[in-house]
Amino acid sequence: MRSGFLFSIIAMFCSSVWAISGNLGNGNGSRANPYLIEDFADFQKFASTSSYWLSGVHTKLMCNVDLNPALSGRKTYTTAVIGRDTSTSYGFQGTAFAGIFDGNGYVISNLTIDTMGVNNSFLGLFGWANSSGEIKNLGVENVNIIGSTNSSNYVGGLCGDNLGFIKNCYATGSVSGTLQVGGLCGRNNEGFIDNCYANCMVTGTMDVGGLCGWNYNLGFIEDCYAAGSVSGYSYLGGLCGRNGDGGIAPGFIKTCGASADVVGRDGSSFLGGLCGINSGSISDCYSIGAIKGGRNSTKLGGLCGVDIGGFHKCYAAGSISGGSGSYYLGGLCGEINGSYITDSFWDIQTSGVTKGIGNQTVDPEGVTGKTTAQMQIQSTFIDAGWEFANFQKGLRGWYVFEGSYPQFDWQNPHARYVPDVSNRVLSEAQIALAEYGLTVGDGVYVKSWKTPVGIVAGISVHAGGYVDITVPVDIFVSSGNSGDGSQANPYEVACKTDLDAINSRLSSCYIMTADIYLGYNTHYSAAIIAPDLGLGSNYEGTPFSGFFDGNSHIISNLTMSSTDVSYSGLFGYVGPNGTVANLGIKNSNARIYNYQSFAAVLCGKN
Repeated sequence: MRSGFLFSIIAMFCSSVWAISGNLGNGNGSRANPYLIEDFADFQKFASTSSYWLSGVHTKLMCNVDLNPALSGRKTYTTAVIGRDTSTSYGFQGTAFAGIFDGNGYVISNLTIDTMGVNNSFLGLFGWANSSGEIKNLGVENVNIIGSTNSSNYVGGLCGDNLGFIKNCYATGSVSGTLQVGGLCGRNNEGFIDNCYANCMVTGTMDVGGLCGWNYNLGFIEDCYAAGSVSGYSYLGGLCGRNGDGGIAPGFIKTCGASADVVGRDGSSFLGGLCGINSGSISDCYSIGAIKGGRNSTKLGGLCGVDIGGFHKCYAAGSISGGSGSYYLGGLCGEINGSYITDSFWDIQTSGVTKGIGNQTVDPEGVTGKTTAQMQIQSTFIDAGWEFANFQKGLRGWYVFEGSYPQFDWQNPHARYVPDVSNRVLSEAQIALAEYGLTVGDGVYVKSWKTPVGIVAGISVHAGGYVDITVPVDIFVSSGNSGDGSQANPYEVACKTDLDAINSRLSSCYIMTADIYLGYNTHYSAAIIAPDLGLGSNYEGTPFSGFFDGNSHIISNLTMSSTDVSYSGLFGYVGPNGTVANLGIKNSNARIYNYQSFAAVLCGKN
């Protein structure tokens, strides 16, 4: 739905893209020809001209930019640099950033913002990014933001308030404010933060986090990390101060970690290694930073101070302590209230506490304390059903180096991300894989029904996963199609595109010519082949009546998640004249909900 909305906004504002005079870098703001920031003068122009911030306008950074106030032409800002708030009254006034800013791997350093005691809010390099805004591939180093201790809200090293997309970004330095203060982002309001980190000293009063102050209103944070320190009074977390809002507007945190130390003042409450309070969903996360409250502090937890939303497959290993009069200290949570916890652990030695949940006499099922040695062996977590990465094929998950706690595949220094190189020519795919630090393997020519001659149909690992740098990634290149769909001369199937096209000819014959490794951006909500087209109990579609020969190949990482459609599987319905043979399906992930019928991995009904 977001992509459709973004497309509509782009169409609405396309005329404004071409209307900007004195274009940066001779660009026109399109995706193919973005505005280019090539020096500090260009950056000044971009930052002071709100027409560059409009929805659908693309800008790319082509150099590092140093904003040190001691340098000529630079200054100490009192508001955000881009998408700034123009009033101290409640809410955002001004022009939000709604465009697409590609940092292109460059760094903006030494940004200094000091409100001089004025209650300015929405502070950061970007003050407010709205729902069509996108910030990616950017580093913000040695940022120094000093907000008012009275009322500077929505403060982050990169962005004060995000309703859009932040991806592949990081922030280092120091950030201070009042409410909703984070190292990277002050508040993530219905936005997405992906593959980012922060290493900042973050100070505020309430809703203070190493990465994000408040993940709110269906906000999503994935594959992120926070180090440094967090200090304040309440709702303090190593990654996120608050996740969700009492179940009314939940937030989602997945595959994230934190090592930031969390320090509360006297009388502080809701302190967690990952999240101060969670009323959303947290899965596959960890925290290893220290949590320390002042006197009379309450609700301190290795992972969450208070949990009312639930978390799944998480662990905590940081020390937990409070001053005199403190209570409700737990290895995982200080307090839980009607929430679920499954398959989660805490280190009973490093934490210094003997209970997993501070307010419980007996820990509930799913909360388990282990010694440090037990926390650093893979079998502890495999026995609990945790998914571990396969760095030979790019299957995602946790990993454990000997003598260390579990981490994520993207934290493995010997692995690299696998980009999607399909639909390119071989040379382009080879360059793209090499740019990501991967070992480029052979170009293997395969017959493909739908992929044009000379175009990449797939690769030998999963796009979107992480592969060891020593593993050669072979590239499957189409040599065209020689089949006509008959039993003697079947259509050749070598990639996802070929699979999807089978629905156009459900009575034809097919043979696989290569293993198919589906990427992590491939999700099906119904059967791939011969899906049910209705919502009733009876099948409303066309059954597969052809011959599908897997030819001893496999389809890997088939992911299905559906709530309304029955007859789910690779094949929804194989009819009386249909045949499926010689096929393997590996690492499938099928989630079927509600009252669906006829659901399986290979075939819903045969």
